[in-house]
Amino acid sequence: MPDLVAFAALDWEARAMCDALGGVEPARAALAWQGHLGDATTCLVLQIGIGPARAAAAAAAAPAAQALVSVGCAGALVAPLAAGDALAAGEVLAVDAAGAVAARLPADAAGPSPGRRRAA
Repeated sequence: MPDLVAFAALDWEARAMCDALGGVEPARAALAWQGHLGDATTCLVLQIGIGPARAAAAAAAAPAAQALVSVGCAGALVAPLAAGDALAAGEVLAVDAAGAVAARLPADAAGPSPGRRRAA
């Protein structure tokens, strides 16, 4: 079981995530790589493609992990964000086909549970 599973829609987003890891090697699945953070936290990177259907399928098929993250580029869309800033969501909004909020899901931005290896 990886400590972290990172989902990236596009190839260059997956490559950027892999560039931040050590010991990267191809995983068993296509468009998947495994490596580790500097504190030895294991990470599986999955390139899933664009769209909610692909995201849902990838999330359903992903192995169990301490944390799931979505990585990508949004380009600092609002002030005071700057390009390169990292964000952690406080909640995830599930929307229906019409774009209306169907559910509000809590997002734990605290990271892996206590006792797990963590970056300082």
